[in-house]
Amino acid sequence: MEKKVLAVLKEYAPDFVSAEVIGERLGLEPRTVEDIIADLRDVGYDIPDQPHLGYRLCRVPDRWLPDEISLGLKTNLLGKKVLSYYSTGSTNDLAVSLAEQGAEEGTLVIAETQTAGRGRFKRCWSSPAFRGLYASLVLRPPVSADKAGCLTLLAANAVAAVIRECCALEALIKWPNDIMVNGKKVCGILTETGMNGSQSLKFLVLGIGLNINANAKELPPEAGSLRLFAGRKIDRLDLLGKLLLHLEKRYKLWLEIGAEAVISEWRDLSLSLGKRVEVNGAEGVLAGQAMDVDNRGALMIRDDFGRLHSVLAGEVTVIK
Repeated sequence: MEKKVLAVLKEYAPDFVSAEVIGERLGLEPRTVEDIIADLRDVGYDIPDQPHLGYRLCRVPDRWLPDEISLGLKTNLLGKKVLSYYSTGSTNDLAVSLAEQGAEEGTLVIAETQTAGRGRFKRCWSSPAFRGLYASLVLRPPVSADKAGCLTLLAANAVAAVIRECCALEALIKWPNDIMVNGKKVCGILTETGMNGSQSLKFLVLGIGLNINANAKELPPEAGSLRLFAGRKIDRLDLLGKLLLHLEKRYKLWLEIGAEAVISEWRDLSLSLGKRVEVNGAEGVLAGQAMDVDNRGALMIRDDFGRLHSVLAGEVTVIK
């Protein structure tokens, strides 16, 4: 019922609305409305009141509250169920566990901070509380496992696009999953899969760690935040809503027409293509020119002897 009261307050904002009007709209007694508004104030909503006028919603808390997230979403699939936590070990670990238990597609797991946040190769991901976006989505695409690698590129496209839209910053992608602004990493993406046998995909968890409002002291030297580069505080709820919308549109398009739409956009946003790179992978260091990505999301590198290599995993350094 709190969600419904909030919806009415937002409908009337910035004007006042009385408890009687809210009650009539929702079939509640005015006293019940007053109690619900008191509960909303307790979690951080700024709702002043005046005699004979009622209540006015002035400010929503900068917190990942499930009702607040849901009210701002324009998606049909992503975020259809929201599980929000103050702290968890890793949102990806929790989402994988939930997916194994049958969590529906589109389930969003989000936390204010992580005690064991991680990126690729089990690297630690800094997660200062109330400063970033640490979230994981449960997806169940009806595709074979060899096609799922493209989802990392898809997610990177969506993150870069929303940064450009919300912050007017030139976000670029360093293969495969780093979003860079002004040479600093602002976002990492981690995808993990659950399998039925060796080839059949049971689920995919898409994890996104985005530094939004962190200051420099809260981040490692190689990282930055949107606030640092934009010069202003970023509305996290607005950014999350737009990000999920960008993701959903690209996800549906990928399911409809395949990898080419994803790869075409990724090429335009790539920081790596056409550059000399070094890839540190399981078989050692490979140096050469980054030529393209294939339909699996693999990076195609031409080495100094003219041989073309397909790299599915590794740490990329852009040389020039």
